[in-house]
Amino acid sequence: MSQTLIALGGNQGAAPLLAALQALPRLGRVQGCSPVYCGQAREGEGVADYLNLVIEMESELTCPLFQQGLRAIETDCGRCRETAAICHVDIDLLIWDGHVLRPAELQRCYVAQPLASLRGQRLAADAGRLLAGDAWTALRAQL
Repeated sequence: MSQTLIALGGNQGAAPLLAALQALPRLGRVQGCSPVYCGQAREGEGVADYLNLVIEMESELTCPLFQQGLRAIETDCGRCRETAAICHVDIDLLIWDGHVLRPAELQRCYVAQPLASLRGQRLAADAGRLLAGDAWTALRAQL
């Protein structure tokens, strides 16, 4: 079994993120899920706020197959890469079996804060507004 850490986010509401969360078990076992944070987009004014969370999983797939599965989930959930300001769902594989694949992402507050929350820690950095409840409850409340 490989241990993974993924970031999940989007700025087109909670429905695509809920769909992605529901699809993740086809790639492996979800071991933990951070709370959901709502924060401003880096792209600037006029871009919808993002909902972000971090998920720990274990999988029997190889890393390339796991990444292919993540891309398929993005596509199934409406991901369109033509417009940077519109992101239904973005799933990034951050860590695979102890190997950090996206070190810069781990430093960004929209990943660092949910990750710290998942691990029971607090950060001084402001990643946005924490939505009440676990990820499922928080996302459902946004529908």
